[in-house]
Amino acid sequence: MFHSRFFNRSIKKYRVLVLLIGVFLALNVLLLIFSFFATRYFTNHALIIDASTRQGVLVQQMSKNLMDTDLYLREAMAASATADGRVALNTLPQEMLYRIGEIKQYRNQFEQALEALQQGGEIKLPNETAAHIDKQLSQDPDVRKHVEKLNVYWTPYLGLLDNYLQDIGAGYINAKTSNYLVEYTRLYNQSLLTETEHLTQILHGQIADETAVWERVQLAGIVLAFALFGLIVFGALRRLAESDELLEIANREMGEIMSSVREGLFLVNKDFEIGHEYSARLEEILGQKDIGGKNFLDVIAGIVPESELETTRIFVEQLYSDWVVEDLIEDLNPLHRITFIPENESTPKYLDFKFFRVTNNGVIERILVNVVDSTETVMLQSSLEAQKEQEKRELEMLNTILNTDGMVLENFIRVSKERLEEINTALKSPETGQMELKTKVNYIGRGIHSIKGEASALHLSRMVDICETVEDTLAMLRRQSSLSGQDFLGMVVLLEDLYRLVDILDNYSERLNRSQNKEILNAKQTAHSANTPASVQFAHAQALHLQRFVSDIAERSGKKVTLSVQGFDQEHGVTGKQWQAVQDIAMQILRNAVIHGIESPEVRQERKKPETGRLKLSISEDKDKQHLMLVAEDDGNGIDFEAIRAKAVQSGQYSAEQAAQLNKNQLLMMMLGDGFSTLDEATEDAGKGVGMGIIKETVHGMGGKMNIATAQHQYTRFSIKFPKAKQ
Repeated sequence: MFHSRFFNRSIKKYRVLVLLIGVFLALNVLLLIFSFFATRYFTNHALIIDASTRQGVLVQQMSKNLMDTDLYLREAMAASATADGRVALNTLPQEMLYRIGEIKQYRNQFEQALEALQQGGEIKLPNETAAHIDKQLSQDPDVRKHVEKLNVYWTPYLGLLDNYLQDIGAGYINAKTSNYLVEYTRLYNQSLLTETEHLTQILHGQIADETAVWERVQLAGIVLAFALFGLIVFGALRRLAESDELLEIANREMGEIMSSVREGLFLVNKDFEIGHEYSARLEEILGQKDIGGKNFLDVIAGIVPESELETTRIFVEQLYSDWVVEDLIEDLNPLHRITFIPENESTPKYLDFKFFRVTNNGVIERILVNVVDSTETVMLQSSLEAQKEQEKRELEMLNTILNTDGMVLENFIRVSKERLEEINTALKSPETGQMELKTKVNYIGRGIHSIKGEASALHLSRMVDICETVEDTLAMLRRQSSLSGQDFLGMVVLLEDLYRLVDILDNYSERLNRSQNKEILNAKQTAHSANTPASVQFAHAQALHLQRFVSDIAERSGKKVTLSVQGFDQEHGVTGKQWQAVQDIAMQILRNAVIHGIESPEVRQERKKPETGRLKLSISEDKDKQHLMLVAEDDGNGIDFEAIRAKAVQSGQYSAEQAAQLNKNQLLMMMLGDGFSTLDEATEDAGKGVGMGIIKETVHGMGGKMNIATAQHQYTRFSIKFPKAKQ
């Protein structure tokens, strides 16, 4: 509908030009047709002139061949004359026979051409062309006059030639016939040539006259065509001038718009070529000059990851597809928010690309691209998010301080600082051997895992997240075949974050302890009388802390678990350092018991067990009074030796045949190794393969011994015996 209205409006506006163009085209067509037929006519006339000229050539050729044949015939007769004056053809050389054959050929060609000139017809020429003579030309008085004269000389000549050729056909040459023919040739050869020349001149004159007429007609047509062309050009230029004026106004207005908008606007065609008209802001946003005419994918190649270029190409191609809904595909826009660092700058830049179809009569012609520099918005949003994160972290720490026993919190801060310092020292150590570097990985992993476990128990989620990032990095290092000191550099920044969080926690704790609410906090931190020894108070606080720790893990795992603690309210002469070791061991064993040992409520019901799993943790003095016993037991699944065996095969440590030969003690030693876990996917509470290594190393550091007892679907018990601290 729109197209029809536009066409009708254009026709009315340019109807005079359209009419002139139509006349101009018609005139050119007529001139082309005229030239075509004129060319054919003059080409044929030229062939007729060639045929007329060739008549003289044929007379000359026949005369020459007859003279040569007669001369040879005279010599032959002088040598061996016959009684009747005949010479047999078989006595003549081949060359003479060839010349006699040419005489016959020339005679036929001359006769055929002369007949065509008299009555009209076709004259065949040697180059496989033919001259067509119509009756009008053959009836022309001047042409007819000279053709009749030619016929007067040719008719007797033809009779003599036929007699001559008749003898040839009989196998001999008659001297008398040959003499008559040669004599006639000498007498009238020039007359025949003269008449053919006159005929040729007449034909030349005719074509010259006709050419002049044709040229005048053609010149008139060309002049008229140029006149029409001039009118068309004048009219077109006038219309173009008017259109240019309107276009200039439109371009000026568009330029003002494009220079004023704060966004990058440009068009992209199906070949991904950027249009030459785009907003002034675009070059500043993309950091490139003279973008018009360039390939869109080449322009964004420096700011978009290579993996996204192919996705972008497919996305734009889909926008040109009629069956794709524009609003729906916008959700798949790969350039919705891209980040890059401009050259010679250190801060990132954020850009948002939006794509819109440009249609004409329902046909998608181009894609309009809108680019927005969202850096300020993103930075503001990031600042707000960072502020919220900071506030959340502060609230988290305040909540931890308010809901955690003071001694437990102080111990966590102190121990975390010590461990971070040990990890920092390990990072600075200059080991270069592969075994030393692997040992460093495991050492750092055990320290970070211990911090993560205690932070998780205190609900310090930000600290847990950082620890998990470090553990993921260490897991990648374990899988590397070769390590170097450079591989550990990335952990320095994460370690600084942990230092900062511990310092913030320490600062808040000190400020609260100095506040007017110190008495309230102290009342919450102790459940015993003032006469209770500090070590017993600390042990009791640790017991409560472990119970909350187990409860949190059980809730995250979807299990029901209770922990009973015995012996923590008695003074066993355990030093602060030993209490920390006991806590490290207890936390790892209890975490593994909840994750790996205690079954889900559904499984426990199937096995005729209570839904709530039971954990027991006790510390007591050994019979020899020189050692202490730490016992942790659960009533869960027991150690799954087959899962350990399967993991040994999966990790490539053993083949299936070798793993099948491993006994339970060997499987337990594997379970206690660094980096070993039967879980396929790591979580906050398990799957890193570090916890059991912490238990083994801590027991070894205490000078203790560990015994593991287990029964399938019944229980697992860890019994750890370690010497008392010397007083």
